[in-house]
Amino acid sequence: MFLLLTAFGVVNGCSGLARQRTISIGALEAAPVTSRASIQTRHGVLVDYQTVRSMCVPLTARFSLIQIHDSQDWETLASAAPSIGAPPTFVDGGVVGLVSRMGTPTAGGSPIAFRGARVAEGAGLISYTFAGGSYFPDGACYISLAHVPNLDAALVIEINGTRFYPQNGK
Repeated sequence: MFLLLTAFGVVNGCSGLARQRTISIGALEAAPVTSRASIQTRHGVLVDYQTVRSMCVPLTARFSLIQIHDSQDWETLASAAPSIGAPPTFVDGGVVGLVSRMGTPTAGGSPIAFRGARVAEGAGLISYTFAGGSYFPDGACYISLAHVPNLDAALVIEINGTRFYPQNGK
């Protein structure tokens, strides 16, 4: 299958310097896996989803993508998820996150985890795992974040092998 994706990137956190390019899914699949040692990950409970709702791109009824490229957006996110801590530097990449609105897992722990990334020309294929099982219908939201070097925009999100293609490249 040959699929072309368009990346809308932000250069060094300055939205006035946005760039657009087209990349094939094959180029993303062929890109090397980004070293885990170079990726900073964080996760936690999103205590106020409404605060970040406008920053999220729905993938399914229960999963959303969030991409952060500057300190101001990080501060907004941190106000809704206090456990994520201080912002990373944004000069060498971007932050991508998966939000789960499944509720609280009855087995405990977080239902989602960052697995890996492939980046080609600033565009990313980002992988996560989701722990199936039983969930309390309490409205709890969880977030799994990764600061990925050289990432301008996540164009493909993979959850347990199923791929999602965000609509607007946020």
